[in-house]
Amino acid sequence: MKALFALNQPRESVCVLVEVMPPDEINTEIALRLNRAESPAMQAWLAEAAE
Repeated sequence: MKALFALNQPRESVCVLVEVMPPDEINTEIALRLNRAESPAMQAWLAEAAE
């Protein structure tokens, strides 16, 4: 993971996800553990996941 963020890409612009399939509510809980809820990337994912 370190190399991903070392490529001049701020951590806040990346949303790290690990999801179970078929989609389940726990995916949001996992995403919130791996990312800051207030980051723009996470806010975008949360908005899309809510649809």
